[in-house]
Amino acid sequence: MSILITAITAIALGFGGLVPQSGISNEDTTITTGADDDTITVSAGQSGGSSNTGSSGGSSGGSGGSNGGSNSGSNSGGSGATQPVWDTDCKGIFIPEMCDGSLKNKPDPVEPTAPKTTTRKPSTTTVTKAAKNAVNKLVLPRPTPMALPDPDNNEWKMLAVGFPVWLYAPSQSVVTNTVVQDGLTIKITATPVSYVFDMGNRDVVSCVRMPRRPVNLSNPMGESPDCGYTYLDPGVYNISLAVTWRIDWSAVGITGSFNHTPSAVFALKPLPIGELHAVIVDTEENI
Repeated sequence: MSILITAITAIALGFGGLVPQSGISNEDTTITTGADDDTITVSAGQSGGSSNTGSSGGSSGGSGGSNGGSNSGSNSGGSGATQPVWDTDCKGIFIPEMCDGSLKNKPDPVEPTAPKTTTRKPSTTTVTKAAKNAVNKLVLPRPTPMALPDPDNNEWKMLAVGFPVWLYAPSQSVVTNTVVQDGLTIKITATPVSYVFDMGNRDVVSCVRMPRRPVNLSNPMGESPDCGYTYLDPGVYNISLAVTWRIDWSAVGITGSFNHTPSAVFALKPLPIGELHAVIVDTEENI
């Protein structure tokens, strides 16, 4: 009988790893034998409340034996039953995912991100074309060309054939601006590089520098060192000036330069050129 009690005790305690552990302790387990040593009762208490009873009987003969037994049990639990504590050694009650790592080590969900969009850089040809179109939006200064000396300052109101004419226009400042063209922001710097005078007789004079004629020129017949012209025929000439600008531009990391001559020309007032004849006058009276 003692062997049987020991076995039943081990079984009862072994069930502790197969049922919820909360509220159960070895001290709550009792074993009782009947007066005739044929009845054994095993009970275990927990916070929710439970009981187990069982009875067994048996007899044996010399050459054969028979065993019979009956077990009956009842469990009842209140609303305070606790959640199971999973066996970390994966030997008792457990969720498989807790042991194979698929649940415990499952990464946090990652929210989907919008695909990255890349803006294609325009070609150099496209940007250059936009820069050339953008120049038309620039406001360039208007020069005031002159032919010196001013014929209005002499008594004949004209310049003489063969007399050196100085061509002049005030210096043009560098122009810097930012222009938006075809969706591109283009920085432009315009620098005057040449001045072309149409002399009104199919002749042209191209100048880079245009020094102004001094008012009191020591030699009245002195020529301009850089930008001048001498008419050989009398007439009234309509002179005009065209300015060529060097355009330096940059946009979206691309740079370039080109020359630009606006279609607009700037006219001087008509310049009269005449001939001066010397007349010898005899001031003495013939007697």
